[in-house]
Amino acid sequence: MGQFEHYWPAIVPQLEAVREMWDIWWTREALYDAVVGGLINAWAIGSPTAIHLVAFTQIINYPANRNLKVVLIVGNSLEEYYDVAEATIEKFAMDNGCVYIEASGRLGWQRKLKNVKCHGVVLTRKLGTIRVQ
Repeated sequence: MGQFEHYWPAIVPQLEAVREMWDIWWTREALYDAVVGGLINAWAIGSPTAIHLVAFTQIINYPANRNLKVVLIVGNSLEEYYDVAEATIEKFAMDNGCVYIEASGRLGWQRKLKNVKCHGVVLTRKLGTIRVQ
């Protein structure tokens, strides 16, 4: 069993606490399978007894640049662990030839994150049951 599989039971409660942040795009099973299958990376910060912050990232090769996309961050200790999370993810991105780090998130993240520039937001609207004929 790998480290991710070992820590997955401790990561699940962090995901479930903010299900509305990710369940439009992901299922728990899909996140798990994507990490185990090497499609995305998972980064966890915590103590010996608890996981406090989890980030999921993916390297994206665009025509202009190779970027590291922060797919999802969950947890309740961003302020406490921001510097170590940023340094770790930034080093990984640079070691893998990435030019930018990009992230989608809820409004207000730009006030919490350091040295970021907002290029837009992701907006969603859930479709109803009425079908257009």
